[in-house]
Amino acid sequence: NEIKELKRLHSDALSLREKKIEELQMEVRMMGQKLSSSDKATNSSEKEIRDKENEITKLKQEIESLTERIRVMLAEMDKKQAEVEKMEKDKADKEKIFESKLSHHLKKIQDYEARISGYEGTINELNEKITSLMNSHAQEGSKGKDAVKQLEYE
Repeated sequence: NEIKELKRLHSDALSLREKKIEELQMEVRMMGQKLSSSDKATNSSEKEIRDKENEITKLKQEIESLTERIRVMLAEMDKKQAEVEKMEKDKADKEKIFESKLSHHLKKIQDYEARISGYEGTINELNEKITSLMNSHAQEGSKGKDAVKQLEYE
C-alpha cells in the first residue's frame, strides 16, 4: 500500500509539474506576445519573464529532486518487502519442520503407549497365573494337611 501511495504521489507530482510548467510557459508566451505587440516593452516586463523562467527552472529541479527521493524510497520499500517475504517463508518452513517433528514424536508416544498396554496385559496374565498357582498350591497344601490329619487320626 505504501508503494502504491508513493507511486501515486510520484505520478501526482509529475502531473503537477507538467501543469505548472505549461501554465508558466503560457504566461511567458502571453507576456512575449504583449511585448511583441507593444513597442512599449518595459524592463519590468522583461524582468517578470526572466523571473517566471527562473521559477520554471527551480520547479523542474524540485520535481527532479522529489522524483529521485521517491525512487530511493520505493527501492527501500521493495527491499523491506523482500525481507518480510523471506522472513514469512522462513517462518513457514520452521513451522513445517516443527509440525513434522511433533508428528514424529506423537507417533513414538503412541507406539510406547501400545507397548505399555501390551506389557500391562502380560503383567495381568502373569498375575492371574500366579494367583491361580498360589490358590492351587494352597489347595494342595490344604489337602496334604488334611491327609496328614486323617492319617494321624486313623
